[in-house]
Amino acid sequence: MKYILTVIILGTIIQSEPKIEGKWKIQSYGAIDNIKLSPAYTFGDPDTKEQIDELFRLMLEKGEYHFQNDTLIYTDIEKQKLVKRRAIYKNKDGILTITEIDRPYERQAEIYHLSNDSLIVLPIIEGKSGSKLIFKKVK
Repeated sequence: MKYILTVIILGTIIQSEPKIEGKWKIQSYGAIDNIKLSPAYTFGDPDTKEQIDELFRLMLEKGEYHFQNDTLIYTDIEKQKLVKRRAIYKNKDGILTITEIDRPYERQAEIYHLSNDSLIVLPIIEGKSGSKLIFKKVK
């Protein structure tokens, strides 16, 4: 009887642990705010600012990460257009490593928060955790 109860409790704990698998939509990115507060942006050319704002708008409206098994399909910006990227990802000790399939590029991020409906990562840039990249799970 104790064995059955232990199995049921462990099964419940394992099933209720949040998983990164699924489709996540970008809600906000602290780096965007930092750029908009920078002197280069504030005092920059109005046409350039408009182009930058359009890229930010696109990323926030269309930005999506879809984690499946060990594969990630995500939205990126290349030459001022949205593109889909394919990558292999690993989550080890709260560090997410993303290795692209179609080009030699790897990046890492610290998983700051993960629940059933929200994900916050801190991209690691030059060995340091950066601004919060906040996602909401797409139902």
